Amino acid sequence: MRKELLGAIGVLSVLLLAILAVYALNIDDNVGTPTNGTDVQADMVLTFPNGSVWRFSNISLTSGNTTVLDMLNAVASEGNFTVETTYYGQYDSLLVDAIAGIENGQDDRYWLYWVNGEYASVGADRQPVRTGDTVEWRFTTYG
Repeated sequence: MRKELLGAIGVLSVLLLAILAVYALNIDDNVGTPTNGTDVQADMVLTFPNGSVWRFSNISLTSGNTTVLDMLNAVASEGNFTVETTYYGQYDSLLVDAIAGIENGQDDRYWLYWVNGEYASVGADRQPVRTGDTVEWRFTTYG
């Protein structure tokens, strides 16, 4: 009787572990967390001081934690333009200084970005990008 009970407990334990494993695999990783090694497809819009707008649709990225800066660098590579950044230790973050040769500070305007219409509150290297996001960079004044 004791051996049968131990066998039944063992079978139930294995079954419980299998159920938990299936549940864990079905959790949506894109809700509330950065991407981790999965493909991300998002759009990017760059609005320049002369009014020209560059649109990049369905940019596909694969990496550990895809950020707005990762995406900007991928778009720069695709569009054959440069992105310049400076590291700020007090924020442990990178600031985008210039895009396509347009440098911050001209006429008191700067490169600022929005994700899905919301102004960013962290550096571009800290902001995750998820599938379906639209990232917009504008050369504009604060406020």
